[in-house]
Parts: sequence; structure tokens; C-alpha cells
Amino acid sequence: MDPTAEDLLYRLDSMKQRPYGRAVIALVAISFFLVFWDVYNIGFILPVAATQLGVSISSPLYALPITTGLIGYVFGELGLGYYAQSIGRKNTLLITLAIAAIGSLLAAFSVNFVEISIFRFIIGTSIGGEIGLTSTYISEITPSSIRGTYVGIATAVGMIEIIPVGATAFFIVPTIVWGWRMMFAVGAIVAIPAIIMRFIYMPESPRWLLKVGKKDMAEREIKKMEQYLKKKYGKVERHEVKKISEKVEETNLGVKALFTNRKNASRMSILLAAWFSFYIGDYGLVSVVPTLFIEHGLTISTSYLYFFLSTLGDSVGAFTGMALSDKVERKYLSLGIMILSFIFFSAWGLTNISVLIIIFGFMVFFTQGLWLPVMYAYSNEVFLTEGRSTAMGLTDGMGHIGGAISPYLLIPIALSAGILGIDGYSLAFIFMGITAIIGGLIVGILGPKTKKLRLEEINDGEISGYVGKTTGNR
Repeated sequence: MDPTAEDLLYRLDSMKQRPYGRAVIALVAISFFLVFWDVYNIGFILPVAATQLGVSISSPLYALPITTGLIGYVFGELGLGYYAQSIGRKNTLLITLAIAAIGSLLAAFSVNFVEISIFRFIIGTSIGGEIGLTSTYISEITPSSIRGTYVGIATAVGMIEIIPVGATAFFIVPTIVWGWRMMFAVGAIVAIPAIIMRFIYMPESPRWLLKVGKKDMAEREIKKMEQYLKKKYGKVERHEVKKISEKVEETNLGVKALFTNRKNASRMSILLAAWFSFYIGDYGLVSVVPTLFIEHGLTISTSYLYFFLSTLGDSVGAFTGMALSDKVERKYLSLGIMILSFIFFSAWGLTNISVLIIIFGFMVFFTQGLWLPVMYAYSNEVFLTEGRSTAMGLTDGMGHIGGAISPYLLIPIALSAGILGIDGYSLAFIFMGITAIIGGLIVGILGPKTKKLRLEEINDGEISGYVGKTTGNR
């Protein structure tokens, strides 16, 4: 007797162990490596590239590479997220790496800030696709009881790259004339072999296969997972999960359908607002803070050293988030993390003591890094499989507009006289902290609970009335 779609999803979600090899985790972690390499490198690149290419901090061109890169994120998450519903998670993740390689090579040979900005947009398109799809992909191929942990692992492993990016920037960018160009070229160096490895080792999402009517292929992927567990552990250990009784429909929700349902539209609004607010501070943190240090009177080398030591907290936070993600209700964990982030942001901006600059900076990055794996897991699990990558693209992708406008908010604040006895430099850090706590409050108060629930349970009943008229609807 042929298994039903519900049977196949039950077989996947009831597995106790990770049903795929470490190579899959590594190849997903490459996504986050590229993401965070791109996020961090621009903060190190800008001060030196601007000096070489004759651009001052007060010029609108100075922040343009940050903004165009983040606008690229928006287009990448929206466009590639939508097409991942049609061509599959795996195929789209191959395309994103190809775009990353092309954009990185072009950026490395830029001769002015306009070219850097254009090529940063291309890179950003690929990075946006990676952000939206990798956490979606891991969420869909991982059993429900360990879903948050493994999204966290992929995020945390990718975030280890802050060690090489910081070391490269500290030793090469200020001292070698082509150092900042090397920071761009690394994206291509990593992406090209990763394309081949992804093609060979990464399975397609069984959930996506079921949604597009490829049940035989979905069953084949789940059998491979079960075979992997039998080979590794001798048997497939299972625990009881709720059996989803309703029919798993073969449908692909377009953008219009995502907004038609009130529950889904509400969740999209909540997450869009949360990501938008968070990214104002987060991208200000990683792209503008080295410039703020330099404008505050620190040398380039000292600024890069302080920033590098502070960023080490990011990967520590990410691994902590990985450990906590399946133990604490994610919406409440998100709120607690952002309260701490506000406190440390404010303390960081108000101190001029070297050791405290490093300590508070470390703790800011710790809280920001802690929030990301929790929220990447959370953002994907509150949406339907047939609209997940599109919804993630709309919420996280559009949220990056907050990051795009961030330097145009923070730099004027930092250069201002300040208010209430607080100078502009300190006020810029406090402002970043405020945007962090707003993001946490939105999720903690308004978001649904998701801990250890199956994806279909979290979204139970959301698409009633759409079947048969949503496929291909945009």
C-alpha cells in the first residue's frame, strides 16, 4: 500500500536523530559563512576604501555600498524565495552561490564607490536568497523535536567566520593597498567549490516535493534518511508526534494568497516589523561602528582591533542560541535576549574605557548572535510549507530595508551634538539598542508559540479555502 503524504511527514518528524550527514550541515553553514562574511567585511572595507578612492564620511557615497547591498538582500529574498517555491530549495541554493561568486569577483576589481555599490547589490541579491532559503531548508528536512537546534547549529557554524574575517581585516586591510579587495574576493573563493558540493550532497526538501506533487521523490528522500539512521545507529528511533489528519494539498501559495488569510498576514506583519527594527541596529552595528570608533578619535588599527575582539561574541552567542532554541519557548527567549542587548548597547556607547569598550562590545555581539539562530528558526516555522520561502523573503527580506537606511540614520546622529547631555556618538549606540528591544517586544508579545510543535500543527487550518486556486498565483 502506497504511503500517504501524511504518513511520509510523520516518518520524517518522528525521527529522534538528525537524519542526514554532517556534509549537509556544512554546506548549509557555508550559506551563513557567506552571509556573515558579507555583513562584517563592509564595515572593515569602507574606511580604507574610502580613503583610497577619495570619499569622505560626510559624502552620501560613503554609506551607499551598505545600502545597495542590503537592497540586494531584499530583492534576493523576495525573488529567489518566490522561485524556490517553483524550482525547489536545492536548485535555488545553487543559483545563489553562482550569483555570489560573480558579484564578489566584480567587486574585488571596482575602481570607485559607484561600482562597489553596484556589485554589492549583486552580492546582496545572492546573500538575501541564502538567508531566506537556508533556514527554510533546514526547518523542512529536520524532525520537529530538534528543528531549532539544527537551524542554530548551521547558523552558529557559519558565524565562526568572524574569526578569519576579523583577523584578515586587522592584519591586511589597513596595511596592504589591495587588502580590502581581497575581502571581496573571498566570497568567490568559497562559493565556487561549494556549488559542486551542494549539487552532489544536498537532498531536496521532502516537504517541498510533496507540495509540488512529487510524492515518489519525497518518499525516496525520506527512505535515504531512514537508511542513513539505520547505518549510523542500527535502527530508526522514533518518538510519538501528533498525526496530521487533513490532506496535504499540492499547492504553491503566491504572494497574493499569503496576504488573503488573516492569520498568515498577521504573522507576516509581526515578523516584518520585528526584522525591520532589529536590522536597523544590527546592520548599524556591523557596518558603521568601526567608522564611529575612528570618528571618535581612535586610530584605524585600534578601531579594527576593538571591533574584532567585540565580534568574537557573535559566534559564542550563536552557539548559545543553538543550545537554548529547543529548550525555551522561542518568542520569550527572543524578548529576553533583546532586553539584554539594549542594556549592553547603551553601556557600550557611554564608556570610554578601553577594556569596557571591548567587554560591552562583546556582550552586544553575544546578544545579537544569540537572537539570530532563534529567530531564523522561529520565522520559518510560523509559515506554511507551500508559502514558507516566499513569506520568509517578504518578512526578513523587506526587513533589510531597516538595515539599508541604518547608516543614513546613525551617521548623522553620531555627528550631531546630541541631546540631554548625551553626545552624538553615545546616542548612536543607544539608538541601536532601542531598535533591538523594539524587535524583541514585537515577537515576545505578539508572536505565536512554536516550541516542539510540528510545522503543520503551528499552521493548522491556515490555508482552508485556497486549495485549487493558489498554485502559480502571484
